[in-house]
Amino acid sequence: MKYLFLACLGILIAASLFTHSINPETQSELPVLYWVTDPNPARVLQVSTFQEWLRQNGYPEFELRVDTANSDASKMLIQGVSGVGSDVIGHCGGQRMRYFQKVGLLTDVTAWAKELNFGPEHTFPAMEPELTVNGRQYAFPCNVYAHMLWVNKGTFHQNGVPLPPKRWTFEEFERQGKQFVEAANRGKARQTAFFVNGPNSTIWRRSLGMDIYNETMTRCILDDPRNVELLKRIHRWTYDDHIIPSAADREAFATESGYGGSSFQLFNSGNYAMVWCGRYALIQFREFGTLDLAVAEPPHGGFPVTSTGTRAAAVYIGGKHRDLAKYFLSYLASEAYNMNIVRDADALPPNPKYTKTEAYRRPLPLLPDLTTFFPYPDSELDAVAAFEKTFYAVTDTIDRENPIDPQDLPIPPKPSAMPAEAYQKALAAFHTLYREHMATCRREWGCHEAFSEAAETIAIPVSSSPFILESVATRLIGQLEEGFMADRETAEETARLMGETVNQEIQRALNENPKLRPQFDELSKRQEEIDQRRSAGRPVPRDWITNPFYRRYYVAQGWTE
Repeated sequence: MKYLFLACLGILIAASLFTHSINPETQSELPVLYWVTDPNPARVLQVSTFQEWLRQNGYPEFELRVDTANSDASKMLIQGVSGVGSDVIGHCGGQRMRYFQKVGLLTDVTAWAKELNFGPEHTFPAMEPELTVNGRQYAFPCNVYAHMLWVNKGTFHQNGVPLPPKRWTFEEFERQGKQFVEAANRGKARQTAFFVNGPNSTIWRRSLGMDIYNETMTRCILDDPRNVELLKRIHRWTYDDHIIPSAADREAFATESGYGGSSFQLFNSGNYAMVWCGRYALIQFREFGTLDLAVAEPPHGGFPVTSTGTRAAAVYIGGKHRDLAKYFLSYLASEAYNMNIVRDADALPPNPKYTKTEAYRRPLPLLPDLTTFFPYPDSELDAVAAFEKTFYAVTDTIDRENPIDPQDLPIPPKPSAMPAEAYQKALAAFHTLYREHMATCRREWGCHEAFSEAAETIAIPVSSSPFILESVATRLIGQLEEGFMADRETAEETARLMGETVNQEIQRALNENPKLRPQFDELSKRQEEIDQRRSAGRPVPRDWITNPFYRRYYVAQGWTE
């Protein structure tokens, strides 16, 4: 029997040694830093640019690898509390950042941010509550988004309807929406064209001067009469004016042949004149190739506003290489990283100064996959990377006022084994494709500024109460709004239930977690003081307000000290 045990022990030891030998970090001569994020193809370039940026700045040499298998929030949480999380945690802004910080998963990077220039002052001011807790920084953006309305200019022109203005009121939106759906559906057996792909209750509510929560986010205030009026307005726009598709309309688009199910596809085909999205919609729009685009702000009820947020990165407190992870956050604020975001249009670059460049305002196309034209062996890929760097250095700064011919730009290197005649033929095909892509990019010129201007002027992050999970509040409110749109409740009853249901959930959370009670009581007392000052017409200290919407709104109204 003892020989059996010894044999088993030997097998286990051998297996352990084998597992250790194939571990990626064991195989690397350098420290390996892991970044858990989504499987976006752009991560390949972002990683290679990071390695070059480290070398150029004389920073410690190490390897960055992407972990896409564990990007689910629940996996990140479980691995984090188990002590085996990735060194850099992606998708970690806003509520997720605050939650991960509360349970002790995130490193306070405030001192590193000052040392390596990635503090909140290096991104959009609206991002501060998405990155900090009680004045301490825990993350930095990988990108920033602002929700706007993409406009299909061709659809408007085709139906003889003027383009929407950059800024407009509810009344202007309704009037032009009615005009559009009448013109676009004239003579049709049933309606197939709508003004916009759906409502945006959160933005529209805020434009009326109210939010989901009060100033200290201790109470849901959706039982407000303004919310009642907004619900009625959305219902009218959907079922009376038909400028917004109903749930049944969207279902018909998803199931009926010839239409497809994607909002972007329906936007491209003219079924939707406008769609809600950030600048990152261009990743898909560029694939369509023929869209002529404009951008409008969300229609407002008196206070122009939109929503914003970030895909941010944070440093895992249990990581083996926290001292190296700080360089990755610094990289996110650098020109090298930000110009990648400028070119590929994956929302806004985290550092707003790069939105002032011509490369941002009037972009030229990304290089296509060069290996589809030129058969480069692995030994020549370094030369290809050097060419790409040279190419973008030219296209980022070239004069846009004069015509640009692709043949005047740097040309891809000739593969050593490729015959000259075949190379010239491939080069001609490359230039033809790039010329087509240039025409596509020109159609979006004039759109990019709208997103960066909105992020700097009217964009406000979503309010997230510390006393209820944002996902729970969103679900509860969404279910009640769906019920109202299905005529199960009146607008008045729906608004009352929204406030009542969310506030009940807040009380449940306080009962289950008594540690929240002192903070809740302190903020509730502060709310009483705010209410008293407002009733007396007296200004309110801005630092009393924790709700990011009201911090901006009070300043705009002149209600702060």
